[in-house]
Amino acid sequence: MATTINVRRNHTLGLEEAKTRGREMLERFQQKLSHLISTVTWSPDGTQGTASGKLFSAVFHITDKDVSIDVELNGLGARLMKGQIESQIEKSLEKRFC
Repeated sequence: MATTINVRRNHTLGLEEAKTRGREMLERFQQKLSHLISTVTWSPDGTQGTASGKLFSAVFHITDKDVSIDVELNGLGARLMKGQIESQIEKSLEKRFC
């Protein structure tokens, strides 16, 4: 059974800047958590990305007004850390999309 995290953050950056910041945020996560993230892809227009690994799958949506991240956690260990993972995502969005 999977556990889901849904986080959305409004912004006033404009679409191009939001796409750049979203890509940078995901690249940082991938560098810091390379042992957990196996695949990252972006749509050709850069408004949707996916990331997946052994314990999760995530979808990123970026518009000119907001950014949202939907994460599905798989496995007991990941589900037990839901609060910490959600908090880290919220902090990263706050830092990059304020």
